[in-house]
Amino acid sequence: MRNRKVSQLDFYKNEFPYDVVFWLSYLANVALSLGSALAFRFADLVAYLGADNTTTGAIVGLASAMALVMRFFFGLLIDHFGLRVMWLLAASAFVWGLGLLSIIHNLSWQLWLARSLYVIGAGACLTCALVHLQKRITVSRHAEVIALYGSSGFVGMFIGSTLGDWISVAIATEQQQYFWLFGTACICGVLNLLCVYHLMKGSHDQDSTLDAPAISLLISYWPCRVLIVAMILGVCFTIPTVF
Repeated sequence: MRNRKVSQLDFYKNEFPYDVVFWLSYLANVALSLGSALAFRFADLVAYLGADNTTTGAIVGLASAMALVMRFFFGLLIDHFGLRVMWLLAASAFVWGLGLLSIIHNLSWQLWLARSLYVIGAGACLTCALVHLQKRITVSRHAEVIALYGSSGFVGMFIGSTLGDWISVAIATEQQQYFWLFGTACICGVLNLLCVYHLMKGSHDQDSTLDAPAISLLISYWPCRVLIVAMILGVCFTIPTVF
């Protein structure tokens, strides 16, 4: 067999991807989804603080818009700063956002900031996780592995929704309910952060030679039908999970 220098990309391409790294990534996404499911009661928190659905919609809309704008630059940030740095920053933002929501007692700018950090962090974590998975596996197994990985989101949502109901029933006062709901979600975020830290420990990202803006990529590879379906799913997912 011919000897050759193994690059990082070659090292990542595993024919059998279901190893410890995969299942640790799976656990990280379960924790992320579990925390997000506990945060489904955000509208109830805003109503408890004295606002109406209009205010809730404005907060959620602004946070979602900021997360959308970040998506246009996040790929370039990963290429520039590396997957390790951006994934840890995203996981930290998720923790800070949910932590702030657990201790907010009035309507203020902190509520807007907390929701924005949580949404941006959650979306960025998912992006980083998919980039990490795709680096490790051969192209022929992308669909298979990503589909299995995606099931972790349903596991997290199922556990989180059930746990949220238990907390609401077990705790009588609303203030304490929201503290434990978002506090527990924050703990899930910390678990996700620890998993990410372990996954990225000792990793060294290669410098990217690509510098294509997101707009150029969208024009060149415009996924029209996929984008329409994704937008419809996003609307269907956002309304029941917020209101």
